[in-house]
Amino acid sequence: MDPRKPANLTAASASRRDPPCSGHAPEGGQDSSPQRLRTVPDPAGCAELFRRYPVDPGIVAHGELTARVALLLARALVAQGLPVDVELVWAAALLHDVGKALDPEHHHVASRRIVEEQGWPALGPVVERHLTGLILTGDAPVTWEEKLVYYADKLCTTRVVSLAERVDDLCHRYPEHAPTFRQCFPAMRALEDEIFRQLPWGRDQLLPRLEAHPANSRERVNNCGSGPEGDTMPLGPPPAGSVRFMRLGHQCPWSHRFRHQCTLLATAMGSGLDDVDLTGRPGLAAPCQAYSSAQLVVPGYPPWPSPDPLDTLREVFKRPLPEHAVKPAPLRPPGLRQPVHAFRPEDGTPWSEAVAKTVRLCLGDCPASTDLKKVVAAKLAWLAGLASATHYPLVLLAGEPAVAFLELIPVYAAHVPLPQAGAGDLFLTCIHGTPSPQDARPWLLSGALAWLREQGALRRAPAGTPAVWAVTGRHAPYPNGPAGLFAAAGFTEVTGLGRIWLAGGWDELILVRWRLPNREADGPEVSPGG
Repeated sequence: MDPRKPANLTAASASRRDPPCSGHAPEGGQDSSPQRLRTVPDPAGCAELFRRYPVDPGIVAHGELTARVALLLARALVAQGLPVDVELVWAAALLHDVGKALDPEHHHVASRRIVEEQGWPALGPVVERHLTGLILTGDAPVTWEEKLVYYADKLCTTRVVSLAERVDDLCHRYPEHAPTFRQCFPAMRALEDEIFRQLPWGRDQLLPRLEAHPANSRERVNNCGSGPEGDTMPLGPPPAGSVRFMRLGHQCPWSHRFRHQCTLLATAMGSGLDDVDLTGRPGLAAPCQAYSSAQLVVPGYPPWPSPDPLDTLREVFKRPLPEHAVKPAPLRPPGLRQPVHAFRPEDGTPWSEAVAKTVRLCLGDCPASTDLKKVVAAKLAWLAGLASATHYPLVLLAGEPAVAFLELIPVYAAHVPLPQAGAGDLFLTCIHGTPSPQDARPWLLSGALAWLREQGALRRAPAGTPAVWAVTGRHAPYPNGPAGLFAAAGFTEVTGLGRIWLAGGWDELILVRWRLPNREADGPEVSPGG
């Protein structure tokens, strides 16, 4: 859909310019006459509408934040003597995305239809004209109410951001419409300038003023009957601490999407989200938080390692911790023995190409592959930042063309506490192969360890017994398991790390280690051929 063109509009609806709704009382700009109360919903009416047309809790939270920003600006304009219907602005901002319950693609049209069918015709054009691309058309916002709702929507994701950040966010989420979003940016900036020309304070004061006026029952609808202290709609018992998104930089191809899902879940649980980058800070990681390079941690539950839909996350975390265990996965037959190639940052162009191949293998056909260059650049930046004078991250590829990859980083950058590790040890962040009847990972793992021994790659490290560490699921096959994969390559189990949700159930995590056989008397011998 072209974001500039509203769909399913009648000719009259598309061309009509609705009159501005300018009624406001001297104090606060609110008209409490019986007629006004019938045409603009109160918090209870908005809450009832969301119950009738249920949408994702993240959409409700976005509406609440948009309403807070729009309400702050509306009251400020009224204080300067401008005719703004404050109640209309608040209600329209809160409900502008309710149409996503019926038609996500044309939600602006559906939102108008819903509010008008409820007997609130004044809200119709205001909720409809929030669509980003309409600012370039004849249906651009004209009244102050329309302008404030449009502008507030563009400032709000899960938090208040700048217009530039919002446009980048939209381009990332809807790459097919990115050119249109960027065309809209100058008009959006012009609207921002128009609004703040009317005010005695600037854009930089918006967030401090918003924080100085916490949300109350006027801005929050989930518990509209409970007063200013009403909490958001909980999924289960309130968490003992904040929901945490723990990651190794943004080198994981889907980490941005995963963070967005974590934010939605935290909002739905009435919790804040702590975004924690563990790169080079293993002391921050609790024992169970050591499996993947990006994971969700909800207090009272083991970590969650993948960006699943919000409905899936809600279903898991709204109940007490289940005991469901993942079924053991049999090891697949090893793939054909294929050459293993190793790459470091100092290899120059081959290093970049190797990282790009790992990203392609990891992404497959998922939507993030449409933004491949951006993902590759983020991963290159993160890996390059780990390089030190004595030890470098490694990327190893198996096959021509590549069918599997393995990543090794310096142990100081690992996201699991390893007090037994030597300064020159390596941490295996991921070993992944393309889905097939045969598994290329056993050959890659044994071949990679043989390459490390033959090249003396670990001998450059400081004094000690160099080793390779990894975390694996005991039964789950991906991304780093099952444990039999590592046992076959000569790794030994060090300790258990707790549980994590993998392959449809809770699996046990295990810390494993491999040492250079000729530097460790009790270490297993690994032949170059695997």
